[in-house]
Amino acid sequence: MHILLSDLRYAFRMLRKAPGFTAAAVLTLALGIGLNTAIFSVVHTVLIQDLPYRQPDRLIDLHETEPQLPKAPVTMPDLIAWRERSHSFEAISSFRPEYAALTGGDRPERLPIMVVTPDFFSTLGVQPALGRSFSAEEGTKGHDAVVILSHGVFQRYFGGDRSVIGRTITLDGTPRAVVGIMPRRFQLLYRFQFPVDAWIPMVLVKGGNSSHDRFALARLRPAVTLGQAQAEMTAIAAQLQRENPTGNWQIGTRLVPLREDVTGNVHDILVALVGAVGFVLLIACVNVANLLLARGIARGQELAVRAALGAGRARITRQLLTEALLLAVAGGGAGLLLAFAGVHALRFFESLTVPRLAETTINRAVLLYSCLITIGAGLLFGIAPALSQSRRDLNTELRQSGERTVAGSGHATNLRGVLVAAEMGLAVVLLIGAGLMVRSVVRLLAVDPGFRPEGVITMQLSAPSSSYSTDEKLAAFARALLDRVRAIPGVTAASITNKLPLKGGWNGTVIVEGKPYSANVWEGPLVETSFVQPGYFQAMGIPLRAGRVFTESDLKKGSTAVIANQTFTRQFLPNENAIGRRVSQDREPPHWYEIVGVVGDALQRNLAQPPMPELYWPEVSPYMTLVAHTTLSPTGLIEPIRREVAAIDRDVPISEVHTMQDVLETSSAPARSYMRLIALFAAVALALASIGIYGLVSFTTSQRRHEIGIRMAMGATTFDIVKMALGSASKLVLGGVAAGVFGALILTQYLRSLLYAVSRFDPITFIAVPMFLAAVALAASLIPALRAGRVDVAAALRHE
Repeated sequence: MHILLSDLRYAFRMLRKAPGFTAAAVLTLALGIGLNTAIFSVVHTVLIQDLPYRQPDRLIDLHETEPQLPKAPVTMPDLIAWRERSHSFEAISSFRPEYAALTGGDRPERLPIMVVTPDFFSTLGVQPALGRSFSAEEGTKGHDAVVILSHGVFQRYFGGDRSVIGRTITLDGTPRAVVGIMPRRFQLLYRFQFPVDAWIPMVLVKGGNSSHDRFALARLRPAVTLGQAQAEMTAIAAQLQRENPTGNWQIGTRLVPLREDVTGNVHDILVALVGAVGFVLLIACVNVANLLLARGIARGQELAVRAALGAGRARITRQLLTEALLLAVAGGGAGLLLAFAGVHALRFFESLTVPRLAETTINRAVLLYSCLITIGAGLLFGIAPALSQSRRDLNTELRQSGERTVAGSGHATNLRGVLVAAEMGLAVVLLIGAGLMVRSVVRLLAVDPGFRPEGVITMQLSAPSSSYSTDEKLAAFARALLDRVRAIPGVTAASITNKLPLKGGWNGTVIVEGKPYSANVWEGPLVETSFVQPGYFQAMGIPLRAGRVFTESDLKKGSTAVIANQTFTRQFLPNENAIGRRVSQDREPPHWYEIVGVVGDALQRNLAQPPMPELYWPEVSPYMTLVAHTTLSPTGLIEPIRREVAAIDRDVPISEVHTMQDVLETSSAPARSYMRLIALFAAVALALASIGIYGLVSFTTSQRRHEIGIRMAMGATTFDIVKMALGSASKLVLGGVAAGVFGALILTQYLRSLLYAVSRFDPITFIAVPMFLAAVALAASLIPALRAGRVDVAAALRHE
């Protein structure tokens, strides 16, 4: 311990005497360690840390599988059958996201709610912070007028008043007694993120709705494996198909651990980010190793004196490693501060759409990881310089005076060259990955969404089911609202739809008159279903390709008009005139609708997913979204529309107010955010690699100053000297670039799932990036090379 403390004190004094070297090394390490710690904190929270439920490894997400959907929601009859027949689970609960109008206050509000079976919370293993959970009786008709509130609504509406338990609130016109308040941070982690403000009981009725419209979550019994449960559920699915060969045709089950479903969408990108910051750390270590090698050469006489006084190679190696580790600790400390700032910034980076991102912190596991990579980095960049210096013939150092000759530092210089070539290769791999991401995002942003986003305002309306319990009442409300909105100055078109482009929606199968079809309702391609009012295509700027758009006459009872998109006609009616053809969603017997128009394709899910066949029906849905186009500022319509809605019905809340430009940008926001992060890491790698090549050429030319003087005295020109210096640098650059391109060919396979319309072997990226990096590296080499060409010959000849 005494020797270690002595080494530490000596290392501290030596580093303090070289503030420039110490600052450069610490800042370089801080970048590498800080970025790694920040990204690992996200990875730990999302991919490693347990989900915040009781025994989360026993929680299973249950899906039904359809011929075209590997993960489909569940029907009510199948859910009831699973609960009755399965023995592998402690419980099978269900949930369905919805919206409800909260009324009774100064202004109605549209709340995201979740309809859940009474055992939902016990399945997760969580309980309300106040009050109680649902009882089994509250899952039956007539006893379900209760609600559990989120902590946010508890604070926002009731000011945290604990006496709210037992009070009544009105959701969609139905009075419901508040029986519980959930904990502050509770949320259901699932493959989609749906913020919930309230939970109400789900009533399961045998013979009820057979739509795939709810989700199922189960808890495995302690002695049951996932494989055993899957086998049992597969057998149950076969039984249901035999009992109902039409409705359950080719309907199977798929069991997926909840953690896998939660992280599936972000796993690949988080692994890619870990790889990117790992490369940055390696490049930082290489740079610091080069600094230590250069510093070791300058300390040759000091080390020789220590050897003459009896210090063996092991003692000198230990001293140099101690200095390296002290540097690493300083860099790690600075990196930890950078990581705190990075995590704080990432938590507010909502466009990343990473589950549990808001929970990310620098906890004990992250601190341990930071300590480990700090020590690992210290050993990584310290051991090669330490061994290199300890193997030098230190006795000859005492016989040399002045500055080092090139012969005396040949081994160290060669090692520095290898390290610089290595960091060039690492930088090439990272830059090619970033280049592929940039190309992918550029392609994504160039995709035509199929609609005109400019000048369109959208907002969602929740008509309380108690007041608008029939289609006629909903249609009357829609007509009254559209008449008022269309009369607002500046509005050129307005309509109501059940969903917006790029927001997802509902789909099912259809049949086309004259085409063969099966009686099985799930056989055939999936078709998107949209309910729209007249004026929708004009308001959204979706072009009419053939026929006509909807008119007011299509809203009359008994109307059979329907409009198809171009993908529908290409897939179902290739090389045929679609106008006048008839389609049906029902099969036994069919209920025919006539195609009166064909419109352009509007993307339904996201910019990266091609359009599906889509049919538009002139109907109104309880899930209403108002769209209005204006020649003025679209946000200027918000308050006038609010006033018109309130004039019709003050209990209809408005929410999700966005322009279509916002919707379009939100769709591509995750890809743009991930691209910017990887591009940032690549830029740091490029800067470090450029600094590395600059430092090597500068050091090498200073070591060869005497040689350069002799060459110039013998007639060499400035151009010859610059060419000589750049020639040595170019060999390292080209070698590193070649190795990097080879590495990128192997490693970019892990980016395939993150790319859009760009091959992982994209020739433009694989040519442009290495050329750019080589140009930057050679430009960094040019400054010290030009300095070498301007050396004072007389001074260089006196240099020994």
